[in-house]
Amino acid sequence: MTERGLIPAGADADLVSDLLLRFGVTKDGKTLAAHSATRDRYHALLALLGGKPAPSAVTVPLAAWKLDDADAAIAAATAALTKIAAARTTLPALDVDGGPVEQAVLGATSQADLDAASASADTQDRLATEVAGAEAASTAQPDPIQALGLIGTTTPDPASAVAAVGSIDQQAADADAAALRAPMDGARDAGLQRLAIAGLAILLVLVAIATVVLVRRRRSRRSRPGDRGGGDAGGGASDADAPGDGAGLAPPPPVGA
Repeated sequence: MTERGLIPAGADADLVSDLLLRFGVTKDGKTLAAHSATRDRYHALLALLGGKPAPSAVTVPLAAWKLDDADAAIAAATAALTKIAAARTTLPALDVDGGPVEQAVLGATSQADLDAASASADTQDRLATEVAGAEAASTAQPDPIQALGLIGTTTPDPASAVAAVGSIDQQAADADAAALRAPMDGARDAGLQRLAIAGLAILLVLVAIATVVLVRRRRSRRSRPGDRGGGDAGGGASDADAPGDGAGLAPPPPVGA
């Protein structure tokens, strides 16, 4: 009556319980209060399911007033659905609607089924966090050295990693996350190596230029042998040829000749 009549009509969901207590049908108010609390948690679960029916692992013990079993089932189903919602928030490209966790919850017929679904949700949430972090790292702004190391590299498409998270393929998701991180992780070392190679190349070029300049200067000096003492040799020749003190003159003719 409560589920099919009072709640859809917007009436007080505790009306029947209150009437039972008022007219003395039962005096177990504690059990009625516990059932009311479990019912509220059940409806919160239905809200998470978005109109999809709750699994029999929840409805059967609830209908039988096995409140402890119903509470445990509701808690496990709620935890699973909450975790995949968090995974979708962490990794917006992830589509969890109709995914393996939701299907496991909807099809659960036992507490063990719901516990397994909750464990899968834990794994999916962890993988979503890992892939989201790897994607953020791959698109981070590199510093100048990292930018130098990233020249010629390509970053993998994150779609593959997102798909692996969606199917809860742990091995594939871990590998894809590592591939997303790889270019940036190795960028600094690659940049430093390239910087060292470039510096060495520049140094070799400078040494080559200096060597050429020195060789040309030496050759230029060797091609001018008269630069040193040439002026003195020429001056000596001029002094010998110049007249003065009778040097270089013919002797006078003899007297009476």
